[in-house]
Amino acid sequence: MAIDYVDSVAPVISYVRINGGEVYTRSENVSVEVVSVGEAIEMRVACDGVNYSSWVSYNSTYNCVLTTGDGVKTVRGEFRDMAGNENASACANVDITLDMTAPTGNFSINNGSQYTSSTSVSLTNISASDNLGGAIQMRISNCFDFGSSGCSTTSWLNVTTPYAWTLVGGDGTKYVYIQFRDNA
Repeated sequence: MAIDYVDSVAPVISYVRINGGEVYTRSENVSVEVVSVGEAIEMRVACDGVNYSSWVSYNSTYNCVLTTGDGVKTVRGEFRDMAGNENASACANVDITLDMTAPTGNFSINNGSQYTSSTSVSLTNISASDNLGGAIQMRISNCFDFGSSGCSTTSWLNVTTPYAWTLVGGDGTKYVYIQFRDNA
């Protein structure tokens, strides 16, 4: 007795996520999670959004190398079942923003004054920019090595100007460092 199973329905894509659902990444190397509902036995992924890999055995994760250059990157996934049905017309698309460029910024102390008679100063003219226009935060320290013991360091803050700051006591040259970070 022979039994034929008719299958004319392509596997359905449940979801595709990059790096666990992150929206930004600082690395071109990402982990793509592709989940299919149905009997998918093979899959292929287009890490550049266009050129698909060859068909490989279905696995819920796939390592991709994104195209170079900062910006939005699209990854696509397709599945195929035992009957050869492909979901090509309903491929899964997911975007992530690659941002390998650190934000830049500037500030002055007491509006650029070279001297002060007080350790209480105002950090002024604080500005920061990011090549992708993402949200930027700052943290401030009296030490170049943020978070070292003996260093006064703030937590991450929204960029705000002016900002009240206390210099290290005693006469002489004092240094203040601001570190900026973007969404990535």
